[in-house]
This record gives sequence, C-alpha cells and structure tokens, in this order.
Amino acid sequence: FDFDRFFREQRKPLERFITSRIGMTTDCEDLASEVMMKLLAYCQQHPDRVMQHRALMYKIARNRIFEYYAERQAKFREIPVDAAPQIPAPGNIPAAIDVHDELQVVRSALGTIREEYREIITLHAIVGLSASEIAEMMEKPPAHIRVLLFRARRSLRRTLRKQHPDRYGESEMDKPAD
Repeated sequence: FDFDRFFREQRKPLERFITSRIGMTTDCEDLASEVMMKLLAYCQQHPDRVMQHRALMYKIARNRIFEYYAERQAKFREIPVDAAPQIPAPGNIPAAIDVHDELQVVRSALGTIREEYREIITLHAIVGLSASEIAEMMEKPPAHIRVLLFRARRSLRRTLRKQHPDRYGESEMDKPAD
C-alpha cells in the first residue's frame, strides 16, 4: 500500500467531504490531516485488517466530525453583535452567482431530506465512494447501500421538484396515485 500516493489522491475529496459536513472553515484542512494520520497509524498497527482504505478513511473522518462538533459545542460562546467581526462581501461575477444559486437550491433541498439519505448522497456524489466502500464504512451490506442511494436520489429529486417546479419540473413519479 503506497500511502504517499493515496494521500495525494484522496486529500481533496476528503476535504470536500469534511467541508460538506461542517461548512467552509479553516478547520477542514486540519481535520483532513488528522484523519490521514489516524488512518496511517491504524494501517501500521493492523496491516492485514484493512481491505478498503478509502472506506476506512471516511469512517475515521465521520467519527472525527462527530468529535469536532462535540468540541465546538463545548467551546460555544455568544458574541455581542457589536463585537462581531466584519465579514467581507464576495466578488460579484454573474456566472459564479448562477452556480452559487444552483448550489444553494440543492443544498437547501439536501437539508430537508433524511440525514441518512443526505450522507449517502454526499459520500457517493461529492466524495466519489462506491456503494461497496460506503457499505464497509457504515458496516451495512452493499445491497442495502444501493437501495438507500436509490431512495436518497428519489427523495432529493422529489424535494427539488416540489420546491422549484419551474426549474425542475414535475414528473409522473411525483404525482399522487389515483
């Protein structure tokens, strides 16, 4: 197992996964590095137990994200509005706005579907894990993951069509049965 090559290939997708879970923060790179270090340590301690390195990496990442939220909750404190720092406004590029609007629509729809579905879609579509890798990560049979992925996509499609019929249209699948 060439960890160096694996690290170079998987770092960006791992950072995207973490970003999708915690939002855009500077902590994403640090968390990705921590996950990679934990993966390396585990692989060195148990070289014969690891079959799918990506699945194990995302399993570690998932656990680290839970820890991150627990740490953040412990540190949470309110800041008065007067003391809050100013946030600079981003540039105003029309193409970027269209993409941003589309992402906001999809992100909003993702926020309304079940957490399990949201996670499956993120792992498969954004991170690029296969159903068998997700299955190993979640400790479920691959067939169960494929069914969840199908249901997640259908749920997201229905939500998008319901929230934005002008943009995504309505299909026969979305209409109630007679």
